[in-house]
Amino acid sequence: MALKTQVANVVDQIQRHTDELPERVTEVKKALAGWGGEVQRFTRKNPGAVLVGAFAIGFILAKVARHA
Repeated sequence: MALKTQVANVVDQIQRHTDELPERVTEVKKALAGWGGEVQRFTRKNPGAVLVGAFAIGFILAKVARHA
């Protein structure tokens, strides 16, 4: 009986989380849309910094990949 109760509890938790999922996806979409706008504004104001940052990240990734 204890196992059956545990399984029922897990199923209930999964159901609750599944019901909350659409709301969370909507929240994440809104957050990413706002963040994307900020990134675009920053890129337009500071294209040189973005290029230097991209180069630095690429350089670091290449070093890591070479030693992996």
